Amino acid sequence: MQIFPQLYLEGQDTLDIFGEKVEVKGKLGDMIQYTLNHGLTASNNDFQGGSVMAKWKGFYFRYLILADAIANQGINLDEFWSYKLGWEGEVLNGKGILNTSVFRDRLILTAGKFNSAYHYGIATDLRIKGWKFFFESSLRDLGGYFVPVNNNTWDTRLGLLVGVSKKWEWGKDEMFSLRFDVRNYGKNFNTNYIDNGRVTFRERNSSFFGNYVGERFYPLKNAYRPFQEWAVYTQFQNVNLFSSNLQLSTNKRVWKEFYLNGSLETMFLNSEVAKNFFYNFYTIGLSYNGFKGFKLEGYITNKVMNLDVGFQTFYQSNLPIISYRCIRWFGEGGDEQGRRILN
Repeated sequence: MQIFPQLYLEGQDTLDIFGEKVEVKGKLGDMIQYTLNHGLTASNNDFQGGSVMAKWKGFYFRYLILADAIANQGINLDEFWSYKLGWEGEVLNGKGILNTSVFRDRLILTAGKFNSAYHYGIATDLRIKGWKFFFESSLRDLGGYFVPVNNNTWDTRLGLLVGVSKKWEWGKDEMFSLRFDVRNYGKNFNTNYIDNGRVTFRERNSSFFGNYVGERFYPLKNAYRPFQEWAVYTQFQNVNLFSSNLQLSTNKRVWKEFYLNGSLETMFLNSEVAKNFFYNFYTIGLSYNGFKGFKLEGYITNKVMNLDVGFQTFYQSNLPIISYRCIRWFGEGGDEQGRRILN
């Protein structure tokens, strides 16, 4: 059994400033499986950090800090400092909600101490009848820790992401969700973000493989997360990289408190060094959801923990693996956090 206590504080208030109502929200503590913007960079990782946001008549400003990125992401970053200015409101005669923003991210690298790289970008999403269409673009600057290479033009430092997602829900704990995105990283976007230490999670040269070596560990709860994360893309240095990612998941009640659960994640990668490369991860199982915050499940999957690289990722097994798990979560917000762990 593993216990993962989560320390997290969140609060909000409305202030009257010169007769205007200003909403203020603050968060501080453990951010579980957090994704920054739409996931062009930080995605599906745990961070210690905090944020403060002020909103006035649809306009908002958000300041965010994510700490210990090297331990949680396994890449050559210590902290994210993100500044965002945006607007959210109804469009299309009230049929849709648009959220658009500009941001400036400061990424503090671990190598070379206080060297920084800066990203300047746009993030937008449009929600219509349960569908969410999203876009993110980020341009990396020339300063800080960046090492120039040949043909260092603006397009080689640009990252782009566009996608769509939707979730259908019916009955108790019954749902089907999908998320699809395509992205492209210019060959200089991820330069030096790779963790060159390549710390692994086991000692491969010993007669018996240990579960833990080095300064980091791989929590078992993280084995249930999506394969897609920024660290996967940073492994391709100084090459243009294109990818597409499809994620599907479902829970369907079959009898009383018994549910059929399934998930599928497919990723396509193409670059000068990895052309037409596919990852396909599946999980299918039967669970007993006896009460809120509890799940007992038996399942088969081809997704297994990869302990041979410096970030928490997966191997694709040629044969299905029979597994089981029993998870119990508690506390305010525990149901939401538990679902993130499970799904």
